[in-house]
Amino acid sequence: MAAGLSGPLRHRYGGLRDFLLGVRFVDGEGRVVRGGGKVVKNAAGFPFHRLMVGSLGAFGVMVELSFKIFPRPRTTRTLRVRRENLEEALAELERLRLLPLDLLALDLVPPATLELRLGGFERSVEARLKRLQDLLGDGEVLAEDEAHWEAVRDLGFLEGSPIWVKVPAKPHLIPRLEALPLGPRRYLDGGEVLYAGTTEEGLRALREAGLPHLVLRGAETPLFPEPQGAFFAGVKKALDPKGRFPLG
Repeated sequence: MAAGLSGPLRHRYGGLRDFLLGVRFVDGEGRVVRGGGKVVKNAAGFPFHRLMVGSLGAFGVMVELSFKIFPRPRTTRTLRVRRENLEEALAELERLRLLPLDLLALDLVPPATLELRLGGFERSVEARLKRLQDLLGDGEVLAEDEAHWEAVRDLGFLEGSPIWVKVPAKPHLIPRLEALPLGPRRYLDGGEVLYAGTTEEGLRALREAGLPHLVLRGAETPLFPEPQGAFFAGVKKALDPKGRFPLG
């Protein structure tokens, strides 16, 4: 929650910020602070609890979180589709983003592979899968659907990389990101978020390109660029006036 890490189901259900209903945390003065509530329709006003999502522990130590949840799909299927090159894959990605397909996940695995996940009741999922195959020209149906997406959720594809980064991305930025010396990587949520493994060289390239990112593992400075502005400074001063919680 502090790192703001959402998994591949973000495409269907939204990110962590959309799930968080309430929080209880200890601020820099040792006070217990509450924000939000335990039900969807709680008190009106500023959604203070959502400030904690992606805060990297700068405002306090979270000790209790309340979430909105959804029913687990009865059945899931994953279709893997390969294209000739990145340009074709991006064109297909954009087409799929605009269609009313109700996908659980839509990921791009460089250089040119798309993975689409469906969920729901079995008969409905099988019929929708067949329509997707007709639309995309067949494709490979993964046998180990659940295990595959658990590994994606846990960022298993980054194992072995010395540095892990999360980069806010948009489909139009993907060619620019693909030109950088990054290692294993995956674009989640229709190209909106990149998780990548890299080295010091790749990290320098990201920063020289001026691309915002969060280092999840392997580097001392977690956030680039560091937060600035009166809003962050004001909240930080109110909750941690003595600077007991450094960013990250």
